[in-house]
Amino acid sequence: MPLEFLSALGHADVTTAKLGDVSDDVVLLFAGAAILDQAHTLAWACRAVRARMESARLNASAMAEIETRITTNPSQCGGRPCVRGMRIRVCDVLDLLAAGLTVEQVIEELPDLERDDVLACLRFASRSVNHAILAA
Repeated sequence: MPLEFLSALGHADVTTAKLGDVSDDVVLLFAGAAILDQAHTLAWACRAVRARMESARLNASAMAEIETRITTNPSQCGGRPCVRGMRIRVCDVLDLLAAGLTVEQVIEELPDLERDDVLACLRFASRSVNHAILAA
């Protein structure tokens, strides 16, 4: 494989090899390794894109979960976010978790809640604080 072909593929480091002291097999192996490295990088990029797409899909389902489980009503609890229209505020659930209770213990403390309610409270809190602060 001539060096001109390898440099045309973008393997500039191959052109620095001197044919006088390097056999064609070594140059071919070196070029193959560079091409495999590019293939590995491309495969990694594809996996990253797939992971982002999956994350976006999961985020969409998480947002739908939040919308069905976390409600706000101006005439209930001062308009604070509550769980499924009950008078259990999201901040109450978060306070229990912050105090060190497990999800199961929170459910024992507030038996009207389901596990998904507690997880929706956590997702809601995460979305509430996940915004950029622009400096002036």
